[in-house]
Amino acid sequence: MNIIKNKNGTALMMALLILTSILAVSLGAAKLVMSGLKMSGTQERSAIAYFAAEAGIERVLREIRKNGFSAGDCDAATNQYVDFSADPAECDSNDAHSELLTNNASFKVIYTSDSPRTFVSIGEYTGVRRVVEISY
Repeated sequence: MNIIKNKNGTALMMALLILTSILAVSLGAAKLVMSGLKMSGTQERSAIAYFAAEAGIERVLREIRKNGFSAGDCDAATNQYVDFSADPAECDSNDAHSELLTNNASFKVIYTSDSPRTFVSIGEYTGVRRVVEISY
């Protein structure tokens, strides 16, 4: 009789151990899923910022083909920004020359070298920055 009385809480303990194990596995899986979702969002913002930087380089190339962008007024030693609002585009030391894209990403283009002519485009989207450089 004493043996049966001592085993009354065994089923309850087993149930608690099984439920605790299931909870631990579920929380671990949830953490992995949340981490994956966070990385996916970061990767998406990074890609948008990169393509904004690419858009800046394409804009410079278009300006060179269209107007023969003269870098004569540009001082590469001071890394001047390209102002696309002027026609034709020109260099300026003011860093406020940011072009806003329809997806709220933006880019700035900097003239950094005379020989070879080098432009650096900085794309930005929700705090993520990516840089693309072109030389010719």
